[in-house]
Amino acid sequence: MRPRRPLPSLARLLSVSVAAVVVVGVALRLYTTSDLWLDEALTVNIARLPLGDLRGALEIDGAPPLFYLLLHVWTAVFGSSDIAARSLSGVAGVAALPLAWYAGRRVGGITTAWLSVVVLASNPFAVRYATEARMYGLEILLVFAGILALRRGLERPSPARVSLFGLVLALLLYTHYWAFYLVPVVVALLVFLGWRGGYADAARRLLLASAIGVLAFAPWVPTLLYQRAHTGTPWGEAVLPGLPIGETFSDFAGGIEHEGWLLLLPMTALMFLGVFGRATDGRHIEIDLRTRPDVRWEALVGVATVVVGTTASYLAGSAFQTRYSAIVLPFYVLVVARGLACFTDRRVLAGVTGVVVALGFVGGGRNLVENRTQAGVVAEVLSAEAEPGDVVVYCPDQLGPSVDRGAPDGLDAFTYPFFGDPARVDWTDYEERLTTVDPSDFARRTLERARDDRAVWLVWGPGYRTHTGTCEALAARLGESRDAVTRVLPRRLGLRDGRPDPVRGTVSRTRWSLRAERETLVDALRAAAPPWIIARVLVLGSLALARHLASEMAVTPRPTQLSGGLLSWDASWYADIARGGYAAVPEPGLRFFPLLPLLGRALGIAPAIDTDLGILVVVNLSALAFGVLLHRLVVHETGDRDLARRSVWIGALAPPAFVLVMGYAEAPMMACAVAAFLALRTRRWGLAAAAGLLAGLARPVGLLLIVPALVEALRDLRRAPTGERLARATAVAGPAAGVLVYLIWVWDRTDDLLLAIRLHNTPDLRGGTVEPVGNLVEAFRDLTGAIGSAPVSTS
Repeated sequence: MRPRRPLPSLARLLSVSVAAVVVVGVALRLYTTSDLWLDEALTVNIARLPLGDLRGALEIDGAPPLFYLLLHVWTAVFGSSDIAARSLSGVAGVAALPLAWYAGRRVGGITTAWLSVVVLASNPFAVRYATEARMYGLEILLVFAGILALRRGLERPSPARVSLFGLVLALLLYTHYWAFYLVPVVVALLVFLGWRGGYADAARRLLLASAIGVLAFAPWVPTLLYQRAHTGTPWGEAVLPGLPIGETFSDFAGGIEHEGWLLLLPMTALMFLGVFGRATDGRHIEIDLRTRPDVRWEALVGVATVVVGTTASYLAGSAFQTRYSAIVLPFYVLVVARGLACFTDRRVLAGVTGVVVALGFVGGGRNLVENRTQAGVVAEVLSAEAEPGDVVVYCPDQLGPSVDRGAPDGLDAFTYPFFGDPARVDWTDYEERLTTVDPSDFARRTLERARDDRAVWLVWGPGYRTHTGTCEALAARLGESRDAVTRVLPRRLGLRDGRPDPVRGTVSRTRWSLRAERETLVDALRAAAPPWIIARVLVLGSLALARHLASEMAVTPRPTQLSGGLLSWDASWYADIARGGYAAVPEPGLRFFPLLPLLGRALGIAPAIDTDLGILVVVNLSALAFGVLLHRLVVHETGDRDLARRSVWIGALAPPAFVLVMGYAEAPMMACAVAAFLALRTRRWGLAAAAGLLAGLARPVGLLLIVPALVEALRDLRRAPTGERLARATAVAGPAAGVLVYLIWVWDRTDDLLLAIRLHNTPDLRGGTVEPVGNLVEAFRDLTGAIGSAPVSTS
């Protein structure tokens, strides 16, 4: 029999945390509830054209062809539904994670490798563009591949490695034109390395490969020249580089949302540490203004590309959107990961990384539920009220692709100003051609096209730079001529604060729904807070009274529970594990699952909060979250707010609920369980998977969430597209993944896969398995206050 290995410290559970972050990151990359917005719908429409028509379509769109070719093949196999079209980017986003690991290892070793994966997995910018049917997810994947190819080629410039580098450069050029800003920066670096340093031969070979990669782009050059002369960015204006550079790093941290501003400061500090910092011991980091050599190249190339790109865009008169900077996100991820690696104290590293991951996942969760366009709402109106043969006009034409995708068949639909197909936008000489169109003449021709018994629907949006006042004028002309049959839908599709903002994709209705969402949360918090406060007053008051009576009555021996307080009984096990890891407790401590100790340990890093207090803060905040989520769930299921309020009071004040005040794992477990139910019922499969995973890490009974997840996943499964089926499967697998991660960890340390489960059945602990009916009766007795009661002697 093999000797039992010693129980590990809590720090070794970091690998479990990394696995959980990756699982959640993958889930967030595979699903979003948003409809396709303008650029996505336009991309899908172009990609679905016959291959022979692709070059001509891209000439008037202004993009290179690689992603459209891949999407053409992808949608031919999987269909062109929203989920199917976006899943290509999702696959690219997931595939970038292992490349980030290899790139991070090249930059700074194993620790930096895993931190690179964690930063990328939780990054809200990367999550967003892994759920968008555009080329930016593929671009991030290719840049990681290019970093690896460059590093490997400099180490050993074999023909295969050098050829791979040239191929990646060519693919980047065919993916997005911002590669023309990255390639000169990389070439300049190679020239420098070939002139100075120990990489002369390797750098010359890689320069040759770069030249071949650029030459491989030659067949597309005529199309590029036509696009440069006739398309561009008529929807926006050129801006001096300072603002775009600031917006780039802001969006890398989550943008203008609350969590984005909170995350921007630590991410900026981590970038600084990544470039200049070096740990001298667990408490000190040395700043070297010459920069650290391990990540020097990545930092230089990333910053230089942003500066060159934004400057060149301004000089060329082109507008800028932060999604163009996706090409430098991999450099940003590696530098931030290198900055995290400067924290050699594992407690500090876990705390800082936890903040980065948590705020990043808040942004990723926002991407999961927010709608990037109001197109689906307008399409629903047309589907419900428009009749076959009705005329539908989109003003401007930029509203057409996203709305027409969901509009019913049989409508006579076209766009202002060129009577074009609503599935496409012709950007050729856009502003010049607009000056040739008169809204009054367009209205006259539209009314001539409509039969007397058919309505004319105008889908319009104010605030577009190229159409200032135009669509309003068109609406007025149509209304004057045929007031009885003209329907005007003033929708601000793709707008934020009165200007086009397809990067964030938010629109007026989304802002209203977010306000309603906040109001719903406020209502739930108002309902949950009073019973939550009263429960804590009762428990703490009872504890104080018991201590007072024990002192007054001189009870000896004094019960240990009075001194332990809120960390008595099983709570003391969680506190001991959080303080010293599983190695600090006897083997029976393995029956306590790791989520609560991990969270308490992480929170204990904060100033003025020790590990014990961290445990109690986590538990009590989880109890409040449980009440809020329970209120949301009951309102969603019944619409009865009074019933929801009563449910919250019962959940907080039922006799067994005192464990929601003490350092027990029930509170986080119950919060995760209710979150999983709510996510399942609202078809948020990624959130359901994440909540189930955390529930499985909190208590073994979290595994039971598989049952409701399976019930919801099987509902209307036949009509679900392939991508959604995968998301449903992820929701079902989440609880099992949480439990299995811990069981496998215990197995690795003790050679016993089910040890943590069997410890629950030990006679001197919880005893063996009992028949279910008796157990339910006992549970009902507990609910009525019988818990902890003992026979009273009358003798």
